[in-house]
Amino acid sequence: MKLAWEKSFAIPGLVVTTVMTLFLLVAHLSGWSSSVHQVNLMRTHKASVAVAVQIIAHLLGTLQVYALCNYRHLSMPLPASNAL
Repeated sequence: MKLAWEKSFAIPGLVVTTVMTLFLLVAHLSGWSSSVHQVNLMRTHKASVAVAVQIIAHLLGTLQVYALCNYRHLSMPLPASNAL
């Protein structure tokens, strides 16, 4: 049986990914662009930026998959104790 914190652990994961998605959508729609300093920093450290992006993407994906699996598990009815 899952503890109460295990049942609600998926909620912050969904909140974090949703907030990041909304931030990026609003930034794109408002025409936000990076500064020259940020572009130069990313060009000089391509490998490090790529690794950081992959790690962040993996963590966010893991949060979403965990949340979806947790909610699917919670939506299933519990089996009867005397069922065959």
